[in-house]
Amino acid sequence: MAAQGGDTRALHDTTLLPGASLTRLVQAPVDGYVSHIDTEQVGLAAAQLGAGRVKLGDAIDHGCGILLFKNYGDAVRAGETVAELRANDAGKLAAGAEVLTAAISYAVAAPAEEPLLYATVTADGVTYA
Repeated sequence: MAAQGGDTRALHDTTLLPGASLTRLVQAPVDGYVSHIDTEQVGLAAAQLGAGRVKLGDAIDHGCGILLFKNYGDAVRAGETVAELRANDAGKLAAGAEVLTAAISYAVAAPAEEPLLYATVTADGVTYA
């Protein structure tokens, strides 16, 4: 952080970080489980909020972003908050919320557990789990 000119005090005092003036909660529509999160769409939602570039030349607003509170396989109750979006523009917040809401799927039954590691790479080659 210091090597890139950043203020290392922000590591211990997050009030020094830029913030967002607007927030919106994304809530689970049903009781069940998070069955899929389309991570590409999460990234596009963040860009819509201003945390990334939608097109070349767009400014990045470092106060914007997404906090995900639930992950694949987590149980949820209808109305429970699964994410919080932060932005400094109401139109961008609405656009990001639409994309993020569509990126998260739910199911009544718990999804199959996925392996944490798919393979191990060493000097001797690749070993698949």
